[in-house]
Amino acid sequence: MHIHFKMGQLEIQGNLLRNMHRLSQAYMSSIDGNKSTITYLEKEVIPKLKSWGLPDKGYKAIVPGTLRLHKSVPELVRQQLVVSLTGFFEVFINDTLKEIYLSNPSTLKSQNKTLNDEDIIEAITNDNIIEKLIEVKLRGVMYGNFENWIKYINHNFGFNFRSPNEISELFQVRNCIVHNDCKVSRELALKFRTRKYVLEKEINITEKDYKKYFEAIFDYSKKITSDVIKKYSKKKVRNEEFGQHFFAESYKSRNER
Repeated sequence: MHIHFKMGQLEIQGNLLRNMHRLSQAYMSSIDGNKSTITYLEKEVIPKLKSWGLPDKGYKAIVPGTLRLHKSVPELVRQQLVVSLTGFFEVFINDTLKEIYLSNPSTLKSQNKTLNDEDIIEAITNDNIIEKLIEVKLRGVMYGNFENWIKYINHNFGFNFRSPNEISELFQVRNCIVHNDCKVSRELALKFRTRKYVLEKEINITEKDYKKYFEAIFDYSKKITSDVIKKYSKKKVRNEEFGQHFFAESYKSRNER
């Protein structure tokens, strides 16, 4: 079966990659700026305060606390990046499903009633029955977790995507940040024992973690995009179109540091 994409799966992946690139650039800019501030405090401010003969009590009450605050910034930034990264990937999955539905409405068929009376009236009034069906369908699908999204895609469209541990961990970490005050939940500790998470201990997202999550999302989105196009589109897409060049440029300056 071949279908014509309404938006373009490459464009959907491109939106994800552009957002990921902006995240990467914002992170590097934030870290660079913070390093400059710490260097300034350590090499300029602290020696000057000491040369002025500031009492130890006053000095220790101001400077160490300021330094600790700035040294905690990278961790705080990475926490927010995790939340943003999962949000961008969720949009990617949502748009991918919407693309398939719009391009091939027969995939909307279901034995269960999809629209209630209010939905039907609104859809008929606004002449957008297909769009309303898709909206309701996606609302139900996206309410689930990452593993459920992939199970749904595999079951309904004949794919065989696995759920990478790195992305499952990423979403669990995100849930802990948003819903558990950045502390390790029981589900995270039990599901990822090799990481040795400690229950109720604050999660420490390292630079290595961030890069692992970032690369996992990139690789997985490339796999989904490639397989969706191969299954549904006549257009043959060269491998390099799936974001390798973009990804390399995104990390070029980072790896040179």
